[in-house]
Amino acid sequence: MIHSKDYYPYLIIAFVLPFLVLSCNNSYIDKIDRGNGYKYKPGYPEFRISTSSYYDVEDNAKLSVTVEVVYGSLVYKKPGEFFQASADMEIEIINQTDEPNTSQSVQSPIKIKEKDETITTSQETISLTHEFNVRPGEYLVNISLTDSLSSKSTFRSDEIIIPDINSGISSFTDIQLFTKNSDDNSFLPITTYDISDSIDSLKFVFQVLKQESNEPLPLDMKLYRFDADSSIARRMNTNNYSAGSIQYRGINFDKKELISSRRRTLIDDGSVLIELVFLKLPPGNYRLEVTSENNDELYKGIDFGVKSKN
Repeated sequence: MIHSKDYYPYLIIAFVLPFLVLSCNNSYIDKIDRGNGYKYKPGYPEFRISTSSYYDVEDNAKLSVTVEVVYGSLVYKKPGEFFQASADMEIEIINQTDEPNTSQSVQSPIKIKEKDETITTSQETISLTHEFNVRPGEYLVNISLTDSLSSKSTFRSDEIIIPDINSGISSFTDIQLFTKNSDDNSFLPITTYDISDSIDSLKFVFQVLKQESNEPLPLDMKLYRFDADSSIARRMNTNNYSAGSIQYRGINFDKKELISSRRRTLIDDGSVLIELVFLKLPPGNYRLEVTSENNDELYKGIDFGVKSKN
């Protein structure tokens, strides 16, 4: 017979274990970048953002902010033969590690002048990138865009952690994703989860901040594809999908297929830039993971989806 007091250890384990599992899962998920959504609001300027960090050749920390503004989301006038639109953009970065918080900002006017009337409804974008000199820490990036004619504003924010190159602990910067079309000469940053399958190739860029150590640092870089629903929508008069079906779940993050695996071992200490290039991928949902077998804390991931060009 087990006395009631003998149940206490089991009760404590049953109570604490779910929280430990949840905490580990949240920590894991926090290290996966899933991009920013569109968040479209009719009548308001539309833009997407991407934030990243890196260290230059002199080991100075930089924070890069890329903003893509949709041409057709702005309000145009035609005083002559040109369609014209303008907007005012402000980028503010706040160092949340400092007490009190410190910030810096930049204003950037946007002016568009085009003869073709299709510019007023175009879903193409104009891309602008600003870089800031920063210190390691946690940053909040606030961006506002105000249309000059309608006076309507859109506000977006993002958070980013810049690792400390002098912390004594090896770390990764966030993974940046770039794509290139066959008729382009350079890679452009991606600001959303979705990528058109009209692209020619993808490039992933990140930095490894290797600290002083007598041991080499092995890196495993793996590209996975997730099982996802690709069927057409069901008819209204058919039964609902079961909760465990892929049609109901959409994407099954528990089931993944290894597409590519690469390994690189770093010997020298300091900042090392890693670039991975992949040729065109078929439509699907993917994740690039970077890990090191020497340290379970070294993990970064980025999710993205390749979708129809339409």
